[in-house]
Amino acid sequence: MCGAFGLIWTKVLPSAFKGGMEIVMYSYIYRNYRIRILDPYFPDDSIWTSIICLFGVDFLYYWAHRATHEISILWGTHIVHHSSERYNLATALRQSVFQRYIGWVMDLPLAFFMPPRTYHIHRHFNVIYQFWVHTSTIKSIGRPLEFIMNTPSHHRVHHARNPRYIDKNYAGVFIIWDRMFGTFEPESEEAVYGLVHPLISFNPIWTQIHYYVELWHKFRATPGVMNKMLCLVKGPGWSPNKPQYRLGDTNDLPAVDYDEEEEEDVKEDEKEEEKDGANINNKTKTSTTVKKTATKTKTSPASAPAPHHPRNDLRTREGLGGGDLPMRWRAYVLVQYAITTVLVLGTIELNRTDVFPTHMMALLGIFYIASFTSFGTIFNNGTFAFHFELVRLLLYLLFDSYFWTSPLASSLALPPLVSDMCLVIRILVAISALWISLMYASGPMYMSKKGNVSKNGTAIESNIATVTTTTTKKKRN
Repeated sequence: MCGAFGLIWTKVLPSAFKGGMEIVMYSYIYRNYRIRILDPYFPDDSIWTSIICLFGVDFLYYWAHRATHEISILWGTHIVHHSSERYNLATALRQSVFQRYIGWVMDLPLAFFMPPRTYHIHRHFNVIYQFWVHTSTIKSIGRPLEFIMNTPSHHRVHHARNPRYIDKNYAGVFIIWDRMFGTFEPESEEAVYGLVHPLISFNPIWTQIHYYVELWHKFRATPGVMNKMLCLVKGPGWSPNKPQYRLGDTNDLPAVDYDEEEEEDVKEDEKEEEKDGANINNKTKTSTTVKKTATKTKTSPASAPAPHHPRNDLRTREGLGGGDLPMRWRAYVLVQYAITTVLVLGTIELNRTDVFPTHMMALLGIFYIASFTSFGTIFNNGTFAFHFELVRLLLYLLFDSYFWTSPLASSLALPPLVSDMCLVIRILVAISALWISLMYASGPMYMSKKGNVSKNGTAIESNIATVTTTTTKKKRN
């Protein structure tokens, strides 16, 4: 959802609030302030110009990327990318809405001699290259390339929260910069992904801004004007109690206690849980549906929620409803996500015609952001999840009615296929609104905020490893 959030911000809202300011600024500096005596050495059509630009863009990216990790106030523009506890290609799309306002500034030194067209080609190549390294499927691509290029192995280290991996491997395309400047770390132990202090929320807006809220509280609590300034420009882990550590003391980082021996123990515990569960069913005559999470933790069916483990699935963490999301709600969110994604892509395509007025594009962008926020609220088991989702659906129906009755719809001359698709979406949204209303009338979504209470008030058992939804008829002795 954070990837879709960033897509809306960079593709839908830009037409309403901003243009390609990085292109404008780079071209302005090159046109008015470039070092003209270097023009013969950097012609736009030269292969050597292209090679120099390739290394120059990546060199500046290394320092820009390193700055976002090692300067606290800039970390807020990059933290979203590291908040995922899964490492796959979708992680590459998980970006902060603030990052595009910062990263291009570091590239401006190239504008004094590098032609804009060459620069923009290599800037986009640099971004595209980094997409494929976000995978845990490819283990290694061979020693010669591993020594020179940034690879999935190197980038897994960068995304890990293991103490030895913190603030390592900033490379974009070439890992040589990390080797040169002392920030390289080879992959030597299993990586555990995510933030040092995990973000326990599916709300995309909170994911984007939570660090700045935390930084504000840290700023206010830090004594002394100088210390307050230092907490903004030094590392996110810096503390006035240990000022000698610019990036924070690595000894204060929480340990990652996951290894192969523990994995074997977990498998044995899971087998014991299955036996215990069978005994409980024989005694209580329950009808039980058990869903195992993708994590491996040491628990027993009757135990209280265990302490946080880095492999725990977010949906089962304490504070997110205490229970897993039923399949019907997962299917609902999946359908709504697909509908909203189609609408976002359609809006981006229509925006290329410059027909939509600015205020309508702004409203659509806000609506799409609210949509993904609503989906996150459902996964969070938020108190007002029903209300927020119902209001979202009703607003869409109102906007849809307004659009198709306005002169703008007839002026667009949309193909019949598009009109039919919009009709299908309108029907699906209306059915969804009716279904939400019926679900609201029948009771809570799936768990109370305290957990352990089902829709009909019957007590249920829930823990981090298993979620048991049952109507229990205990034997009366």
